[in-house]
Amino acid sequence: MEVTQVSRSIYADVSADETRVAIMEGGKLVDISIRRSEEKIAVGNVYLGVIKNVIEGINSCFVDIGSAKNAFLPISDYQGDIKKGGTVLIQMNKEEIHDKGAKMTGKISLPGRYIVFMPNEPKIGVSKNIADQEERKRLKEILSSVTPKKSGFVARTTAQKRNKKEIIREAKFLIKKWDRINKTYKKLEMQKRPALLYAESDLVLYAAREYLDDKTIVYHINNKEAYKKAMDYVKNLFPELKGRVKYYDSDTELFDKFNIESQIEVLKKRTINLECGGYIIIEQTEALTAIDVNTGSFTSGANREETAIKVNIEAARLAASQVILRDIGGIVIIDFIDLNKRSNR
Repeated sequence: MEVTQVSRSIYADVSADETRVAIMEGGKLVDISIRRSEEKIAVGNVYLGVIKNVIEGINSCFVDIGSAKNAFLPISDYQGDIKKGGTVLIQMNKEEIHDKGAKMTGKISLPGRYIVFMPNEPKIGVSKNIADQEERKRLKEILSSVTPKKSGFVARTTAQKRNKKEIIREAKFLIKKWDRINKTYKKLEMQKRPALLYAESDLVLYAAREYLDDKTIVYHINNKEAYKKAMDYVKNLFPELKGRVKYYDSDTELFDKFNIESQIEVLKKRTINLECGGYIIIEQTEALTAIDVNTGSFTSGANREETAIKVNIEAARLAASQVILRDIGGIVIIDFIDLNKRSNR
């Protein structure tokens, strides 16, 4: 039986206050990311840090990266001299929270769509999700051919069955990115002042990296500056897909035009109707999220058991999508309609 491929579309709504990126498949919202302009996501950023204190007892040091609080760096995560007043080239892997500073690492990694470049770790790895041994061997051979000395790559799951040209093109792109970061560090390190050397991609570029592929029919962006940045990125890495990136210029709001806003509104509701006539109720508390399944007006089917299984199946699909779209974590309890047959359960 041939599986029909569902078309994907990406929509970036960029305003002065916030950026919203929606992923649609078959006309349905499957993912939504929202970031307000004042929110600065720093995980993944690379910094020139100045060491303020070295705590031998816990094999760690505190580093000034230009934030209100000094960041924490385990000495074991850094290759090179660690001394008070010295500089370090480090990456943030956990943001500061409350009274704790950010956590940093010297094991820098620069992610691409297919691979991750590790400039300070000389190893070649392949995602555990790629089980085929021949494919693992092929990817390692491709990456080995382009890996600089004392550096390494990891092939992501998305690298599976991608051609050699695409992988090498991205590898060279990431190597050049690292070279720019390293040159800037060497240029500034004598000044002994903290500096941001590289900022992780914004939402618009992140969506291009993670979602724009041959399954995507279009990527609409309603902001000219963001559109130009995305086009530059795509031309460098995926030139064959540049025709799918479109600047949206219309008086009609982007999310209204493509029926996205109405689907976002559903995420605010406690009760959501199923297409079959049943409904689910989502209750979120600090401890857990409870989802209750009800038959509602749905009465078709030869008997109660048949009705219940149809409602439960549709409710399971809807519940899964709502967990993703609402970014629900922790404990999730779904109270399905009771079923008598073990096979139905």
